[in-house]
Amino acid sequence: MIWSYSAALDRCIRAGRYSSHIEHLVLKALARLQSRAPLCPGFSAEDIAAEIRTQAGKRPPAGHRGAASAPVEPDQIQPAIATLAAGGQVVPAAGGYRLAGTGATLGPDMDGRIADMILLLRQGGAEPMPAGTAADRSGVPAAVLAQVRDAGLILTIGPRIEYPAETVAELSVAVDRLTDADGRIDRTALRAATGLSHRRADALLDWLAARD
Repeated sequence: MIWSYSAALDRCIRAGRYSSHIEHLVLKALARLQSRAPLCPGFSAEDIAAEIRTQAGKRPPAGHRGAASAPVEPDQIQPAIATLAAGGQVVPAAGGYRLAGTGATLGPDMDGRIADMILLLRQGGAEPMPAGTAADRSGVPAAVLAQVRDAGLILTIGPRIEYPAETVAELSVAVDRLTDADGRIDRTALRAATGLSHRRADALLDWLAARD
């Protein structure tokens, strides 16, 4: 399912005059990113710059009718985003940016199915059913489940081990509580406190260590 952001892009362009070609490119890049990954809470300046460079690579070569102007450099993106944010055309979101007036959504019906799927996983605690099974029971298509994963709402911490992001956050708190001043953790105590199996506890600790 692809959520169209063309109307939101039109509103943002009409809402204020953008003073440069780069600002227009930023708006169009955000619209494309949000269309492809509608559940992503926000896109970084690096994401936006990469999207602009990708689109530039698809344009006709220099000298061809309709060819692009000089390529946009990454250090030109952040000032353009700041100007658009000050003008209310883009808004900060989850450490990144989105077009003003848009949210991370696939529409009320699919959002409800996604919520049901995540609730099923949450109810499984430390040993939830596979995410694919929860998706099937909730009527969430595989393509949407992939978007949920890409958006970080469901995290894969090991082979065939997935949890909702909220569950991982709670497990992380337990790890922090049981870690001593030297960085050591009693894995037996962790399993007793959380209900994690040996395999899942090891996967969680490895995943958290890789993030540090």
